[in-house]
Amino acid sequence: MSRRKLQFQPEPTRHVFASWWGGQVVLILQSDCGGIICMKVWNSITMVVLAASACAQTAKPKLAELYTDDVRNPIYLKVDGVWEPDHSTKQNELVFAVVSIQCYRHGGKDSVGSDPFCVVATAMPIAGTLSVDANFLKVIEWNAKEIITLDDSADCVTSQNTFDLTSKTVVGMDIRKPNAKGFLDSCKLLPDRQTYYLREKVDYSLYHVPVKK
Repeated sequence: MSRRKLQFQPEPTRHVFASWWGGQVVLILQSDCGGIICMKVWNSITMVVLAASACAQTAKPKLAELYTDDVRNPIYLKVDGVWEPDHSTKQNELVFAVVSIQCYRHGGKDSVGSDPFCVVATAMPIAGTLSVDANFLKVIEWNAKEIITLDDSADCVTSQNTFDLTSKTVVGMDIRKPNAKGFLDSCKLLPDRQTYYLREKVDYSLYHVPVKK
């Protein structure tokens, strides 16, 4: 990624700008100083920015927040985010994808067999293009505290999502099917259980740290 050259002119201080460079937010200062003094000021600011960036990378991820139409008795909810494994490793790291989930309390009898249902749209980059997929999820529990969905369409795992209406967060869990084999017996490579959390997508784009290979 190219960067914009930073030039400081000996004119009165006017603005502090935020610029995106090399995967980090960099501050650009218009200073009233010049020459060596200005460079010293900029070096100090650079050290602060780099320290803030290092702290951000070690900060706790911000979770995606649920939106509901009614706090006490919702009939609709929506959330967008990126799934991340709890305790990421090389084995459980996911392919990057943004998901958008919408759940309705009524209307799913014909599509999923339960009155409440959810629709999940998933978007991921593939070979320079954007691939978008949509699926229905069956809701097995909908009460004042939580909503739970279940999906057993995959060969190896049953996926369960829990929408916590109190904390307004989403947690997912994949449970390996006991007798599933999959293609070339690949199911046995999966853990018995794997927990995921739905991370806020802007926070992910700014502060996600890939697992080291």
